[in-house]
Amino acid sequence: GMWESDNKLQPDVVISRNGRLIAYLYSRERVPVLDSKTANTNKSDLSETLSNDDIGKITKQMLKVQGAIQKHYQEKLPLNIHAVWDGKSNSLQCLNIRRGFNLRTQIPPTGNFFTVASVQDLCDWDGEASIRLSLRPRRGNEAILIGLAKKLAELKQPIIVDFGLLSHPAMILREHGVELVPSYQVPGLFTENEYNVVDLGALSREGQLDVGDDPAYRILSEKPVLLDPVYHVVLDRSPIAPTHYLCMSKSASPSTKDTDRIDHVEVLRRALAQEEDSFFFEKGRSSFCTSGFTTAHDHFHVLLRLDNERTLERLIRKLPGTKYRFINEAYKAAPAVGQYAVYGSSQTGFIMSQIVSSPKQVLRNCVVTAGE
Repeated sequence: GMWESDNKLQPDVVISRNGRLIAYLYSRERVPVLDSKTANTNKSDLSETLSNDDIGKITKQMLKVQGAIQKHYQEKLPLNIHAVWDGKSNSLQCLNIRRGFNLRTQIPPTGNFFTVASVQDLCDWDGEASIRLSLRPRRGNEAILIGLAKKLAELKQPIIVDFGLLSHPAMILREHGVELVPSYQVPGLFTENEYNVVDLGALSREGQLDVGDDPAYRILSEKPVLLDPVYHVVLDRSPIAPTHYLCMSKSASPSTKDTDRIDHVEVLRRALAQEEDSFFFEKGRSSFCTSGFTTAHDHFHVLLRLDNERTLERLIRKLPGTKYRFINEAYKAAPAVGQYAVYGSSQTGFIMSQIVSSPKQVLRNCVVTAGE
């Protein structure tokens, strides 16, 4: 929900939470403010509302941007990316990147507010009423907030603002230590008379809306191969072997190593393989890099009917590591931070390899199908 401090728009918000993609769409008619004396744009062009399809296109771009940011700037997160949607090119145009903040869900206080529009207004504050900051600087004049921000940072209670938490004025206030609370209702508290709530994930599963090529949503909406309480098991869309299962956790987590699911992984692997020995492969803590997931879900691959010895031999050349007899031992040896790969089979043993980058293509190039 990115919007400017000097307009009268309420935000549209797209939220990914617990595997659900939800859009909160402001239901009243809105006319954007055009802050340019030279622009030659008809008012009718500005007042067009976004359709569900528009929201889907924007979300698709957002998911791609999120994945790229997580991949290249992981150590610098959180970051705030300020971008605008260009309807002509159907793309997000990035304006700037600023130091981000961890957004907490807060309920705006109720009751009487003391309005502050300047530093001088604080002289009349009784010290108890909630402060509501209604100063709306024009674009380029946000620096006038610095003096006010230094005074507000000394206060213990959060400051209610009439402008967006991602706007330029809010950035300046936060960078000077001011804790902000939005004056509008936060997600989860939206009322139906103000917002239309759209489950984008449900629309996507029903074929009514394309919310993007995020594999996490696509896989979780597929019909599972078997019922499992922890993992969603599907046939891989680009199989490496004649039978290739992709098992993805139903809840978000960086990797199997960081959960208590290691024993469950072995049980599920054996259930899929049945009487056959299966080849196992997982790359940990970078699922959004290896498979395009924008929200990290630990996942692993089970492949049947491989020449396990030759496949393992080829992989060791590419991804050298330490061999262990059992899969649990390999996981226990995985590093606490950084990326790793665990691969192998019950016949050959399992390799734990510390790696920098290893896309699925490495496994694809090394796999030897039985009878080849």
